[in-house]
Amino acid sequence: MKIDFNLKNKLDLLILLTALLWVFTGAFLRFFKYLFKPETLETLSYLLIIEFIILAILFLYKIWRQ
Repeated sequence: MKIDFNLKNKLDLLILLTALLWVFTGAFLRFFKYLFKPETLETLSYLLIIEFIILAILFLYKIWRQ
């Protein structure tokens, strides 16, 4: 099964933006981990879980539509 991505399609663009947000959030938390208390860092890391779930749902919806 081949999955084609066309950035003119709104769903594909949304998948790309969500993936970039997920990567940049992880990089931000990794880079600035010494500026936050461990409790705050743990709370902020929940954002990664939520972003991954949204990304997985969008990707599965794209596969389901084909």
